[in-house]
Formats: sequence, structure tokens, C-alpha cells
Amino acid sequence: MEPDQPDLSAVIDGAGPIAGLFIILLGVALFLLWRSMNRQLRKIDPELPEGPKSVESGSAETKSDQARSADS
Repeated sequence: MEPDQPDLSAVIDGAGPIAGLFIILLGVALFLLWRSMNRQLRKIDPELPEGPKSVESGSAETKSDQARSADS
């Protein structure tokens, strides 16, 4: 090994605590995000319609016919 290059084990040992702290911070951020999302989901009214299939929306042809008749 050349004398001007740093020892690989010293570089790895120096990066270990920083990487560990980064992983811990990511875990804390994920936990806080999860908790916040659960709070927001609890605020949703369960009586809301589930989606387009539960709401009578009509077909695209019916809507275009209604738009044409409104223009006339």
C-alpha cells in the first residue's frame, strides 16, 4: 500500500457512526411520518362514498349528450 493513501479500515471506522446516526434519523422520521398519516386517516369521514363505482356518475356518452343539449 502506498503511504499517501489512507488506510481503508480507518475510513470505514470513521463512516460507521455517521451512517448509524443517519439510519437512526431515518427511522425516527419514518415513525413520525407513520404516526402523522394515521392521525390524518382517522379524520376521514367513514360515511363518504368509496369512489366512482359507488357514486352514480353516468357514462361519457350521456355527459357529452347533455353538454350538446346545453349548448343548443
